[in-house]
Amino acid sequence: MSRVKCMELPGYQLLFIPGDHAPPHFHLSKTDERWEVAVEFLSCTVTHLQTRPVRPASWKENQHPLKGRILQSFRKDVIKNRAKLLAEWNKAHIGLE
Repeated sequence: MSRVKCMELPGYQLLFIPGDHAPPHFHLSKTDERWEVAVEFLSCTVTHLQTRPVRPASWKENQHPLKGRILQSFRKDVIKNRAKLLAEWNKAHIGLE
């Protein structure tokens, strides 16, 4: 696993898993709360954070624990850093910069 370098969310882990499947995404988790979602950053919009549950598997699509101002700020950061996230994803998955 490699840490996302172009952005952070204090108290959370943002990771790429080398060799992971498409579409481009990173994993967002808070281990002590035992949840994890895949953030499909190319599909995020100003009003929508495109996620899919990884753990727990019983969650529905786009259900995630980020709420309120944290969610709004994080969503804006994802959109602002989309090109950098894609470059990092490519580097982690296919060796491109």
